[in-house]
This record gives sequence, structure tokens and C-alpha cells, in this order.
Amino acid sequence: MLKHITWQQFLLAATLLTFLWYVAVMLLLYRKELKNFLTGKKNIAERNAEPPPNQTEEAVLPEENGNLEQDLMGKAKLPEGISIMGMDELRFKGKDDDKDRQFGNIPDLLEEMKQVFQIGVATFKARQI
Repeated sequence: MLKHITWQQFLLAATLLTFLWYVAVMLLLYRKELKNFLTGKKNIAERNAEPPPNQTEEAVLPEENGNLEQDLMGKAKLPEGISIMGMDELRFKGKDDDKDRQFGNIPDLLEEMKQVFQIGVATFKARQI
């Protein structure tokens, strides 16, 4: 049965069904918003987002203008133990750290692997001669 359907027919049917699904969802769930969009009316959220014409920008955006007295919450405080620093202050390795001062399993493993590879390369070169 599926041998009679080509990929082109399948993709066309899938595209059409997907389009119809989204149209049905828009009509059922977003009926008011769609009607307002088609008639050119603004919804309540968009009207509330715009500042009233008699207010200035200082009253609406206190952080950008440096006026924090009108801000209800104030500036956010960073969690304990977190600080803001510049890129030039960020360091992952100190100036006096050397490979000789590294301790632990990983540096030991790396040194042993270097020795194994050196022995393996020397053996490989000796067999080629």
C-alpha cells in the first residue's frame, strides 16, 4: 500500500495537514487576538506597555537615566560569593605556577604516557631499519 505513495506526495500531504492544524489552532485558541489583528485594533497588553502621553521617559525608565528614587524595587543584589569583574582581572593560572609544582594523578599519568610513547616510537623506528 505504501509503495503507491511517492515522497513528493507524502511531503505535500504533511505540509498541508500541518498548515491546516495551525490554522485550526489559531482560529480556536487565538480568536480575539486574530480579530484585533485583522481589524487593526491594539490589545490591552500593547496599550498598557506604551507610556501615557503626559509622562516623560525619566518616569518610565529610571535605571537608564540614573533616577533610582522612583524605582520600586531598587537595584538587584548579587548572591553571596558572586562578584562582577572585568576580563583583564580574570586569571586561571598564576604567574609562578610551573609544571614541576603540579601534583596529582593527571600529571603523573601524562608523564607515564610520554615515556610509553617515546619507547613505542623508538621501537617502531628500530624495526623499520
